[in-house]
Amino acid sequence: MAAAHASFEGIGTVGLSWFLGGRRAPVTSVGVNPPMVTLESLGATQQLAASPMDHAGRPLTRRAVLWTSSNDSVATVSATGLVTAVGNGSATITAASEAASGTANVTVSQTAATLAVAPPADTLTALGQTQQLATSGQDANGNPIANPRVAWTSSNASAVTVNASGLATAVRNGTSTVTAVTAAGLTATATVTVLQAIASVSVSPPTASINAAGGRVPFTAQATDANGRPVTGKVITWTLSAPAVASLSPTGVATAVANGTAQITATVEGRAGSAVLTVAIPRRAAPAPAPVAAAALPAVNATVVLRNVIFRPNSAVLPPEALGDLDAVAQAMKAIPNARWEIGGFTSNMGTATRNQLLSRRRALAVRNYLVRQGVRAASLSAVGYGPQNPVASNATVAGRRQNMRVEIKRLR
Repeated sequence: MAAAHASFEGIGTVGLSWFLGGRRAPVTSVGVNPPMVTLESLGATQQLAASPMDHAGRPLTRRAVLWTSSNDSVATVSATGLVTAVGNGSATITAASEAASGTANVTVSQTAATLAVAPPADTLTALGQTQQLATSGQDANGNPIANPRVAWTSSNASAVTVNASGLATAVRNGTSTVTAVTAAGLTATATVTVLQAIASVSVSPPTASINAAGGRVPFTAQATDANGRPVTGKVITWTLSAPAVASLSPTGVATAVANGTAQITATVEGRAGSAVLTVAIPRRAAPAPAPVAAAALPAVNATVVLRNVIFRPNSAVLPPEALGDLDAVAQAMKAIPNARWEIGGFTSNMGTATRNQLLSRRRALAVRNYLVRQGVRAASLSAVGYGPQNPVASNATVAGRRQNMRVEIKRLR
């Protein structure tokens, strides 16, 4: 129940007491001034004045006035009519004198004197990602205001949008200042940055095959954020698992080297995706040279040149005319199961030393891998690249350089 407070109206400078038939005139109405009050901060006060009057509207003095509030949780009133704001809402203040009363309507509506937005800064890492912004404030007396009413705007709606409730949404990479403004023009801001982070990488096509020597397949990679939106402008690093099967350019183009399977991997800022490449080059019917018999293989610590295994320039792809010789070599090696063999790859002197070293090893690996596929134990074979070392012909002529692009077999035991 609202507390009641009484005061006694004293004699004013022009106040008179009225009597009817020798009796004091009764109070028939009470005026309250001001009749309407709005308080904008908790703890704010407003002094009310009560005026008891007779039936003719004439003021009466020395009449007791009782003050009450209909809602003490919104506004209280003292015995002298001093109203104090307690909480947001509305209350009716009543001044009663004798059998009459009058009222004043009091509204407590906190108005922000300070305003803040939380969080004051945030980074969204995926397009379509959202962040709920919230406002807080204080009234003139330093009392907190829960969710002050504001309007929201974005300085860069092409990067960040914000709705009427303060929900910010990432549209594209960029930065925006999101502003909250009250009806009175008080503002506060938050900085929202959109910077996509890579969540996954996909490689296309996911599987591919090459059926011709030197055939190519271009692969592409797409990085996406956590919402599956494309992330552009990033550096893609390409790698493959089996350089003896295929080569891979810095832009993701795979070139067949020898039959087998390789995994193609694209890495973007630590995230990776992969595809599977299968190389299946059919054997071509070609006049086969005289088979290499077991007796033609070298003795321990001796070396033999595979005369029909001559690689094309800048290539580690086995030429079709070499397959017959290699089939015969495989049969001969399998007849000596305890032997150990070194496959040596060579190049001409054209190009850089580093490039020739790598190319010669790829040639040796191509021969080794073919022999393994024909049943020779992998543990009995090693592959070594010698680059342009130990030429068997002059590098000054095309024919001589072609002979130097060769493979040798050395028996180790």
